[in-house]
Amino acid sequence: MAASDPFEEDDKLWKVAPEYKAFHDELTQVLNSLEARQAQGEGADSCMGSNEVAFLIAYMQNPHPRARAEAVVAAGGIWRSDPAKATLLPHVTSLLSDPVWQVRMWAANTLGEIGDKDMIPHLKPLLQDRPEVARTTQRAINRLEQL
Repeated sequence: MAASDPFEEDDKLWKVAPEYKAFHDELTQVLNSLEARQAQGEGADSCMGSNEVAFLIAYMQNPHPRARAEAVVAAGGIWRSDPAKATLLPHVTSLLSDPVWQVRMWAANTLGEIGDKDMIPHLKPLLQDRPEVARTTQRAINRLEQL
């Protein structure tokens, strides 16, 4: 009998947690707001609001790995020039050492999307992680090296 995946097991618990629906409703609002501002071509004055940043940070620290993974993926939607990047980067970077490999994988992917070459040294240790994480990390590093 195959061992169950703790991430998948927690995913089931997360989807019945009282905060699940509220999280997804607010996450949808944050992502729609970012997408709308980007589609309008607005500049740095349309960066993530402090409530959006606080929301993402709170969920990057959530006890549910699925919540951490979804929040870190959403953080990847910030603009390279967005002032929120400076606030979010330490939180995203901290997830590179998350005990759940899926969270580490999504954190590495997000750092590749944010587009900050200074993140490469933080990513390199994950090249020795499990294959899924290592492949994602290598793609992130490749993206950053092409900037």
